[in-house]
Amino acid sequence: MKFYLILGIGLGLAGCATNQISSNLNGVDGLTLKQVNGNSFLDRYEFSSQASASSDLAFCIASNLSNKDVQLSDTSKSFVGQASGNLYIAGDKNNAAGGEVIKYKSDDGSKVAAQGRADYSFTFGFAPISRTVQFDVVAKKEGGKLLLSFTDIMQAQKETGFSANNGFQPVGAWDGANPDMALSTLKDVATKIQRCMN
Repeated sequence: MKFYLILGIGLGLAGCATNQISSNLNGVDGLTLKQVNGNSFLDRYEFSSQASASSDLAFCIASNLSNKDVQLSDTSKSFVGQASGNLYIAGDKNNAAGGEVIKYKSDDGSKVAAQGRADYSFTFGFAPISRTVQFDVVAKKEGGKLLLSFTDIMQAQKETGFSANNGFQPVGAWDGANPDMALSTLKDVATKIQRCMN
């Protein structure tokens, strides 16, 4: 029980909003932040690279992005029985539905609008944490270049322990929200698309 309680408290504290921008975001090319109620969040991440003239943009997007369902859960309704003193684990499980990857493709194949999800994980104390980053991306192939613009960047923690799982939320720019890990996940997606385009 102590482990779950500490995990729940720790995760709650780690995600608290602050107007302090993580030093891990300093000097990141292509990153734009937005302000909401005095706090900073990831707004847009832009990535560019060379692209082969014969590359197929829609194929590279579809084969390197995934938009699968994600199961989100918590144990926020757990309680200790008055008579027994036993801990009873209870909570919520919600399915965050995915969908199609490609939302739009231009007739000449040079522009694609898509949506995707990608996972990252880390350890908080002794607890493994797994999160899913969700995003929209507009991809363009022009003048021998690949241009990617990631927007609507959100993330959700798959299991939040005793804290209620609020699902997908904008990615905060402060350390506790791990914006550098979310950004690294987007960079990995961009790199996969880049490799396909060359």
